[in-house]
Amino acid sequence: GELLAALSVDDRGRVIGDGEIVLLDYLKWGTGCAARLLGDFAFAIWAAPRRRLFAARDQAGMRPLVYHFGPGRLFAFASDTDALLAHPQVPNRINEARIADFLEDMEAADRTSTF
Repeated sequence: GELLAALSVDDRGRVIGDGEIVLLDYLKWGTGCAARLLGDFAFAIWAAPRRRLFAARDQAGMRPLVYHFGPGRLFAFASDTDALLAHPQVPNRINEARIADFLEDMEAADRTSTF
């Protein structure tokens, strides 16, 4: 539709995958790309030349984006908690401070961490 036209993608005769659309969207609009996507989504893109990681999820939060960051060691993410916890370097513990923030302010204070 409109997004494919804005990205100058000719979809006649081939199937365009979600990953290709997200990547082209990011390459064209950078970190503003998520505002142009419809539906539920969660993704991360590593821009190696700039050593920059960009991750986003839909604003309604229909598709979760859970992650673990071990500085200098690991950044792992998934849209399913069990998938994230399957990684041997991801600890299986609850972020109690994040739960307290949610219960107190309904996510007003901390929008950067997960439970």
